[in-house]
Amino acid sequence: MFQGKRKAITFSYDDGVTQDRRLIELFDKYDLKATFNLNSGLFNTGGPMLRDEVTIPHVRMRAEEVEKIYRGHEVAAHCVTHRFLVGTPEEEIIEQVENDRLALSDLVGYEVRGFAFPGGGINHDARAARIIRENTGVKYCRTTDSSGNFELPADLHEFKPTVYHHVEFDRMIELGKQFVELKPERDQLFYIWGHAYEFDIHNTWDKFEEFLKMISRRDDIYYGTNSDVLLDREDKIYRYYSFRADKIRAANENYPSIKTVSDLYDALDKIWCAETCAPRLRDGWSKENKTLGQCSITAFLAQDIFGGEVYGILRPDGNYHCYNAVGDSVFDLTSEQFGKEKLDYSKNFLQHREEHFAKEEKRKRYEMLKNALK
Repeated sequence: MFQGKRKAITFSYDDGVTQDRRLIELFDKYDLKATFNLNSGLFNTGGPMLRDEVTIPHVRMRAEEVEKIYRGHEVAAHCVTHRFLVGTPEEEIIEQVENDRLALSDLVGYEVRGFAFPGGGINHDARAARIIRENTGVKYCRTTDSSGNFELPADLHEFKPTVYHHVEFDRMIELGKQFVELKPERDQLFYIWGHAYEFDIHNTWDKFEEFLKMISRRDDIYYGTNSDVLLDREDKIYRYYSFRADKIRAANENYPSIKTVSDLYDALDKIWCAETCAPRLRDGWSKENKTLGQCSITAFLAQDIFGGEVYGILRPDGNYHCYNAVGDSVFDLTSEQFGKEKLDYSKNFLQHREEHFAKEEKRKRYEMLKNALK
């Protein structure tokens, strides 16, 4: 189910063009979520484009705009240079997809997990899908072939969307009417894709807004990004900050049940308590804010398991908020205490356990956490 619902709607838009701004305004107006597939090697490029005998602007966003513009939605990969992948050498496929994914992850500050095959026509095949699945961090790949139905994809690395808004606009409207009336006994997904610049061709912005109005804010429908509906439907959704942390594995067998960073989070989620919270923050600790005051002892315990370094973000009160870095991966298991505040995980201060544990109360809290984990 989709958070207890049988129906979900998601959108997918390609190329990262300037018309995405207007499209995002519409999605936000109706509380809808979308995924935007970008080419990290083509930012701030483009110009007039002839499409369907109409000249329209096709200009891509600037790199420095990406995080802010797409905030609240999802960014996914689309190849570094919009490379057509069918018949492309394996090494080049990996470079185009994974380098794009990593570059976009750097820009947005979270792990990019999705991908849309670039180009029209037959722009995908089983070979390309296999190469991406086996050699990149991509978890799902959208094609451009419409299924015309609401069934969930069987193969996440080569799946069909429901409908293409541009050449199937009327069909999209009819499917939307069917979907809102649907009373399914199994999970159903309405997946719409396209390019934002296509609304300029025949000025269909107003018609599309009417469509959004029709399908939005319904109690029996879940509205999410592609990752929300494809990956997080059954999986637990983790809210702690993570960048490339999915590849980190335990460096030792001291805690046999802890293999991944998420394993450690799941275990600590049952352990964090007022007693392990920093004394100066203890009055504000609650079960709804478990990570409050737990940063340093958690980060050094994570270092025991995964290695790497502990860094600190200088806070306004003069204290450091601690997090972990292992190679080029970063994770902050206690970031949820800051709510929607966006922390800067770059160019921070290396932390040393000797200095932290010189405080007897902090050492005791670390030992309490450590012993409970065992």
